[in-house]
Amino acid sequence: MKNIYTPLRIIFGILCLIIGIDKFVPFLGGCTINSEIPSWGSYAIGVLQLLVAVTSLIGIKPRLTTYVAMGVFSIGILLHLINGTYDIGGAVFMVVFAIVLRYIIYRDTMAQTAA
Repeated sequence: MKNIYTPLRIIFGILCLIIGIDKFVPFLGGCTINSEIPSWGSYAIGVLQLLVAVTSLIGIKPRLTTYVAMGVFSIGILLHLINGTYDIGGAVFMVVFAIVLRYIIYRDTMAQTAA
């Protein structure tokens, strides 16, 4: 599973990096939630997304990184739904991506423990 984990981890990190930078320099198109929350809220989410990106790309604390990513993107989904905006596809994709990475980490840990 290590063979598939590394490229997925790097792709995940790059996606988080792009999404995080977009909170400071909008280039992906308008996110409807940005008009509903204060700018500091968007910046805080961006900082967390950049933190997830860096730790994912470097490979530091992969379990914690996936849990933080699931939390950040889940909060994004929740904020969208609370404010009546429904463009949540990207956040749902990232939560599922983080769950897949977490599963791969779990499988590798169990395989090492059994060996």
